[in-house]
Amino acid sequence: ASGYYVYLPATFIYHWSPEGMPHNIDTITGQGFILRNNKSQIFTKYTCGQSYLHLPFFLAAHAYCKLAGIPADGFAQPYVTSIIVAGVFYMLAGLFLIYFVLRKYYSHPACLATVIGLFFCTNLYYYGIKHPGLSHIYSFFLVGLMLYLTQHFTPKKLIALIVLSALLVSIRPTNITLPLMVLVFGFIIHGKNILKEVSLKYYVLGIVLGLLICFPQ
Repeated sequence: ASGYYVYLPATFIYHWSPEGMPHNIDTITGQGFILRNNKSQIFTKYTCGQSYLHLPFFLAAHAYCKLAGIPADGFAQPYVTSIIVAGVFYMLAGLFLIYFVLRKYYSHPACLATVIGLFFCTNLYYYGIKHPGLSHIYSFFLVGLMLYLTQHFTPKKLIALIVLSALLVSIRPTNITLPLMVLVFGFIIHGKNILKEVSLKYYVLGIVLGLLICFPQ
């Protein structure tokens, strides 16, 4: 989890230099990232997309630490709490989105049973509660949001769908298969000509914004 998280303190506190970071913090947090003091580098093999979604929670924890007189070092307890809160938030938001997608086709009891089953009977509980700092719960939320936007598709929403696809890939490159599944969902409910009705400017704007999201990596 620290390999995904380290982008935020590295960017906003330490300016991508290991100098000033708590001693052996890479080992203490499970070696998700590595401090290369001899090269003045902070190394992580994980990609940066998750940090976009976690940013509001990180900034809230950072502000709280400064106001409360707690060391604003990016690793104090409020920052850890922000990871937990963010994971639970995106898990619940994803479940709500899935509920509303299903509600168009099924009864309230059936939809409620489905989202409860998703929470308790899949590994969603594990990643949402036990390991909320990993990428899975964020990907779950983004896919739920993409399904909802696809179900209520308008040409302008293509921009958001492209941006969300870029976020998915920037969270985890293997997520590139997930937008393709959402696209199939769109073809099923709207027909295969849905994308032909979209103005070229929406494609261009969506691609530009998506590239800007991936550019920092």
